[in-house]
Amino acid sequence: MDMIIPSIIVVIAIMILNFNHQRDFIAPTFLMLVSFLLALVLIALNVTNWEIEINQLFIVVVFVAMASFVTGSYYIRLKKTNYGMITDKSHYFESKRSFNKYALVMRKYPLISICILSFLLFIVFILMILKEVGTAGGISATLRRIYDSRLASEGGHFLFHQVEKIIIEIGYINFFHLMNVCFFMRKGSKKKRHIILTLLPIALSGICVIISTDRNIILRFFIYALILWILYFQRSPRRRLSRSNRIILGSTIVIAILMMFAFFILGKMKQYTSNLERMIGIYGGSGLYNFNTWVESFNGPNTFGYATFKALLNVFSVFGISFNNPVEELPMVVHGSKNGYVFASNIYSGLQPFYQDFGIVGVVIFVFIMGVFFEYLYQKTHEKSYSLNWIIYASFAYPLIFMSIAEQFYARLHLGLVYEIFYLLLIYYLTYGRHMKHIKKRKVVKKSEIEVVSIWKELF
Repeated sequence: MDMIIPSIIVVIAIMILNFNHQRDFIAPTFLMLVSFLLALVLIALNVTNWEIEINQLFIVVVFVAMASFVTGSYYIRLKKTNYGMITDKSHYFESKRSFNKYALVMRKYPLISICILSFLLFIVFILMILKEVGTAGGISATLRRIYDSRLASEGGHFLFHQVEKIIIEIGYINFFHLMNVCFFMRKGSKKKRHIILTLLPIALSGICVIISTDRNIILRFFIYALILWILYFQRSPRRRLSRSNRIILGSTIVIAILMMFAFFILGKMKQYTSNLERMIGIYGGSGLYNFNTWVESFNGPNTFGYATFKALLNVFSVFGISFNNPVEELPMVVHGSKNGYVFASNIYSGLQPFYQDFGIVGVVIFVFIMGVFFEYLYQKTHEKSYSLNWIIYASFAYPLIFMSIAEQFYARLHLGLVYEIFYLLLIYYLTYGRHMKHIKKRKVVKKSEIEVVSIWKELF
């Protein structure tokens, strides 16, 4: 506990410094820090329940990871021609005053065709589930059987997962269209019709996610929707940037609380027995705490990339290329505390495979790459507003939130990710991409054109 509280204070201080520079709650560095802050807070709140013992090596590795990510992020900020920060000036420049031509593209969105396609795929999705598990025992028992069946496995029924991914990606693109309708279409009966028809595929997508019982997919969709909404809301010219950020912060807290309750209810539907407090603590904090206990006892041997790229190596096995992977599944951690609390978790944070492969050097290298990658995607959101860049960043920013919980960046390098990207790009092209030639790319301001004095005035 003596090390946890100071660590929380330091993380908060770094978050404040970062926000003063980028003025954005969805900047990669800020999201990464939020992940570790929430995990550390959950660990601190469970000192008695988990009988917390923090080792110094754990603290060192965590802050080395943060420093590596920030270094990678700054590398891109220095290399990019645009300065990479949001000020009131750029905030207004990226607002809807540049949306006149884009509104023409929005009206060409094939609402009816998308609704029909979503409904047909939804019927196929339901029929495949009923054929696999049946309906005996009611909704809760059925969801539990789905969770225990091969349908819940990424390597399970191929056609089922393809239908599921297409429905979900339609939901992603339709939510993008919903933001356009809500923010830019004039009020009237036509707008109401657009909203209703746009919400139908999103609702079907949500039902499919719930039925599939994968709560990680639900969280990813939630993160996507929240980030995309912030991108739109933050760039509205009707208010100053500071006021937009205050509204965003308050709204995000409320939305996050509602999401936690939804997450808990879904667990109950799958016949989980944990209460709300235990569910939040175990899911959000146990990964980082398990890493704390694991890193203290780990003394090799290192696996030299096999742990980090385990999913990618499995892809080669599909093509007949096999590797003698020395990585073994980490055991479930079960601990009974003196107060009767039973700690049970099998996640080890996103840093564990990096450390297992190359020690602290692996943490430095792999987290630095993540900082470079996500800052690059984030910078692209400034180059062209209301575009595919926004969808891509919002869709794939979730590993930042998951970093303290479990590895979701390198572990997602498998064929499932390829399908997701393909369907996302295909649906975007069929709905928006073909018409985007009418939109002019934003003029990027070079660093040399920005006076240092004016930058400080914008910031402070």
